[in-house]
Amino acid sequence: MTNLLMTKREVARRLGLSEASVERVILRGELPVVKVSQRAVRIPGSAVEAFIEERTQHRGMSRTTPHPCPAISCGPDLKENHVDSTRRGARATEARAPR
Repeated sequence: MTNLLMTKREVARRLGLSEASVERVILRGELPVVKVSQRAVRIPGSAVEAFIEERTQHRGMSRTTPHPCPAISCGPDLKENHVDSTRRGARATEARAPR
C-alpha cells in the first residue's frame, strides 16, 4: 500500500533519485504537492504511483494495443512510416526508401 502523503526524501528513495531531482520534477509540475504548513509540502503517494506508471515502458505490445506515440509526437507523415515492433514484415519493407 502507498503512503497517503510522502516527504521529498521518501519520494526520492522510492524513485531512486536525489532530493534535488525530486524538487526539479515538482517545479516542472510533474508531481503535485500538498502544502501542509508554510514551509512543508508532501507529495500524494497516488501521484508518485501515477508518475511511475506514466513513465513505464511496456515491451511486446499486442496487435490490439494502440500505438504508444500519439500522432502529434510522431507527426502524421512519420507515423505512416513508423515501424511497429510487433509487425516488422511488410511495413518495414514499405518504409524503406528505394536505393
